[in-house]
Amino acid sequence: MPTSRADIIVPVWNNIFETSACLTSIRTYSPDARLVIINNGGSRETEIMLEEFAEILGENTLILTSGRNIGLVPAINMGLRYSESNFAVIVRPHVTVTENWLDGLLNAAQADDAAIVTPLFSDSSNLLRSRFTKKVQIFETFGITFNTLLLKREFILSENGFSESLDGGEYCLKDMVQRARTKGYRTLSTPMSRVICGVEPFFGSEKRRMALISKAAGLYREKWGAERCYTLYLDSHESADELKLMFALLNENARKGDRFNVLLHRKQFDICAGSGTSPMHTSINLIKLSPFFPVRDMNRQISAIKKAEPSTIFLKTRENAFFPGIETSIPLSAITSRHFSDRGELDD
Repeated sequence: MPTSRADIIVPVWNNIFETSACLTSIRTYSPDARLVIINNGGSRETEIMLEEFAEILGENTLILTSGRNIGLVPAINMGLRYSESNFAVIVRPHVTVTENWLDGLLNAAQADDAAIVTPLFSDSSNLLRSRFTKKVQIFETFGITFNTLLLKREFILSENGFSESLDGGEYCLKDMVQRARTKGYRTLSTPMSRVICGVEPFFGSEKRRMALISKAAGLYREKWGAERCYTLYLDSHESADELKLMFALLNENARKGDRFNVLLHRKQFDICAGSGTSPMHTSINLIKLSPFFPVRDMNRQISAIKKAEPSTIFLKTRENAFFPGIETSIPLSAITSRHFSDRGELDD
């Protein structure tokens, strides 16, 4: 029977001062949550500091000890196995939380199909920050981090935690988002929860870390397929209903890891804003073209996209549509043939 609003899981390996600041902020801004701290093979000084926190918080703290450094993901999975609340929230020691941070995450997680929720970080890009408005407080996302992450208990119980065969970062996290998708869940981002990130520590040699990432990338692509970047041009003829259907298709592919830049004229942009048909996924970037020099602006935008994403695939709305300045483009309908099965296998 869950006894707290949330279990906050903090994997710790030394860094006493940083860890102390993190735990203090959690105690200050979420006193009704239960702390599950994993001492991941830390020093005696770390052990003493954690014991002092446990004495202050009493029954609201559980300290687990691994005996040696077993790695970030196994330590997190250890904490998840001891979680008893309906919601588990991972917080790494270089993070400090702020007022109402937990309420923001929990409010977003109330949606029945929400399995994973990420906050807005202090170092989030201005582009991401600009997506959120007073009317729009939740977006779907594919980009998550272990720095702070809410997981719904019912989902985690069905998945037995994060994959320990992947790296302790990007591909392990992407794999979890994909697994949530195949179970009918969404991954959400909300600005109503804000946390401050310090510098993420990296351990071990750069060469070994890059080798692990390369191996994880191969395993991930073998299971889920390669992610792709697309650039779609919307001419000035699409109606609100047509835009809604197109964006539904983009949303579905964004959930699978694809990224989209959408070039559209002011008319289409205003239709999206006024009718509520804008895509609600952080992997879909709407780019409004200048009403005065749209072709010149489009050439400028395309140059920037090619520089940032050299392998971008250019899309047009239909087979006979025209994509100004682009010799090779494919119709939007072509991406529907790229299908992921529920087993996590790619069918081309």
